[in-house]
Amino acid sequence: MVAGTKGFFSRDYSLGLGWNNMRYIIEAALIQSKLLNRTLILPSFVYARACEYNITVCAEYAPMVNKGDAVGWDEWRKLPFEQQMGWEIPMQLMLNLTHLRKTHPVILVSDWLRFHGQSPDTEFSNGAWQRGPYHQSPNVFEQDKSKLPSLYVIENHWYDPTKTHRVDQLPEDMKLRGEWSPEGYDASTGRKGHWPHRDPTEAFQRLEAKLPADRHYLEWHEASDALQHEDGAHLWDTTSDEKLEKVLQENGWEVLHTFRGALGMDY
Repeated sequence: MVAGTKGFFSRDYSLGLGWNNMRYIIEAALIQSKLLNRTLILPSFVYARACEYNITVCAEYAPMVNKGDAVGWDEWRKLPFEQQMGWEIPMQLMLNLTHLRKTHPVILVSDWLRFHGQSPDTEFSNGAWQRGPYHQSPNVFEQDKSKLPSLYVIENHWYDPTKTHRVDQLPEDMKLRGEWSPEGYDASTGRKGHWPHRDPTEAFQRLEAKLPADRHYLEWHEASDALQHEDGAHLWDTTSDEKLEKVLQENGWEVLHTFRGALGMDY
């Protein structure tokens, strides 16, 4: 199962959240791991944050923990003792892992630990991936026992870097127009590859001058207005959407097709 992928993918799972939010996180992690062609590592358990019966009844069926102690949050500290408790529920009871593995390779943190000669009991209770402890021993099939599992960290601030918009892909014709190169690396955003510098044209400068202070894109009508003279005369032929798009592309801009955001958001 693992051999068919390029390695493993995990993330920090916020186990203090309820199951609904955890499902969103797991679904996103599945998509990320599929895009990267890596085996996804999921936490071995989640927490039930309440019990329909007396807490001692639920404790007969699942390990009971103090939620604040388990995940390191203080929001429950002032509640009555009974309301501070949570119950450790195995991931196998929440997800059909056998069915899930039919579409993408998935293992649990406990599997990773056993695979690297560690006890499953050492899995951290808060769901965060432990960059030190989880990488301190080689896998059990490794002949070179000095070879520890490598780690590449996708930094949080790379997800929404300023002046950057996420897209699902860079179209090949866009790469050709902009002479995009796969060489180069920007440590501040995690971006690989770069666009070569070009001297800004008059059209580029007019468009850039119209950018609002709180966003880094222009609406379609704003781009059209920027390319007109103050008296409304067209400085470039933008009399149709196709012609406007051509002017934009010839002057270092690209058209981004997306859903209109809500509440001022651009996604």
